[in-house]
Amino acid sequence: MPRPSASFIGQPKWRRTQHPKAVLIKCPSSGKPVLVGFELTAETWAANPLATCSVRCPLCGALHQWEKTHAWLEEVEDAHTWRREETRLREAYAGREAVNPRRQWSQWDHVFLEQERERRLIALLWKAGLMPLTNKTVLEVGCGSGAKIRDLIKWGAMPDRVAGVDLLPEAIANAQRLLPAEVTLQCCNAAELPHADHTFDIVAQFTMFSSILESPLRRKAAAEMLRVLKRDGTIIWCDLLMDNPWNKTVKGIDKKELRELFPHCSFDLERADLAGPLVRSVASLSWTGSHLLSHIPWLCVQYIGVIQPRAQGLDGSRF
Repeated sequence: MPRPSASFIGQPKWRRTQHPKAVLIKCPSSGKPVLVGFELTAETWAANPLATCSVRCPLCGALHQWEKTHAWLEEVEDAHTWRREETRLREAYAGREAVNPRRQWSQWDHVFLEQERERRLIALLWKAGLMPLTNKTVLEVGCGSGAKIRDLIKWGAMPDRVAGVDLLPEAIANAQRLLPAEVTLQCCNAAELPHADHTFDIVAQFTMFSSILESPLRRKAAAEMLRVLKRDGTIIWCDLLMDNPWNKTVKGIDKKELRELFPHCSFDLERADLAGPLVRSVASLSWTGSHLLSHIPWLCVQYIGVIQPRAQGLDGSRF
């Protein structure tokens, strides 16, 4: 790709600001940020023009032509961290959309977990005053192939008022195939949502946060969810509260981190989902036994419930 002229990058040391930043553009195909391959200080960026340049996109493989008006600066560590994390997620979940034999409706443990989770979540939505969902605008962050969006529609949400985003293009392609055409689906990362401030009544995430291992990136994703949430809106939360020793691609979110991710919010969360080895052993033998065990908190591995800005005044936080 064409490189900037020497006058563009060769500033005396006394003129340089504290540290350079990465230059990024947005891939027209995927809408994701792309590093263009060099770093500049904010001072140098502001003071110099830049001719048309090109960069080979690592996401879609195309050669993108860009100008200064199409680009922006970002902290180097943040930019590289996001790129590393996106690469890791793509590799870790490359086969996520493939059929998982443990997540089939022919498996009793899967049936039990899905029905128990649905029962608890609907009860919490009624308690929070969110049902019915008919007039609510809803966004799912990390929607995958749209299984949870189908649930939200089943619970009353109107397809033309529902949106979903996911990092993986193949997941969005599957969601477009399986969901009503009225649902809005976009490929992007959770820290750069393509929506205006205060757009949605409900922002939902189901085990998306536990897939992000970097704490700074989790904070950005949480901030984006709060940004696009209406001031009287609600976040639907369903995710691991502890690490999975058999799956190093996920990391749990405990009470302390939840409060840091969503400051000035109230929580109505309860522990749900029996640990996998336990529910696989019990569900096929005794539905009643599985149900009783699922009410013992220390046997459950997820938090499920709602998070709301504190001004709404949930009746105290409950974990």
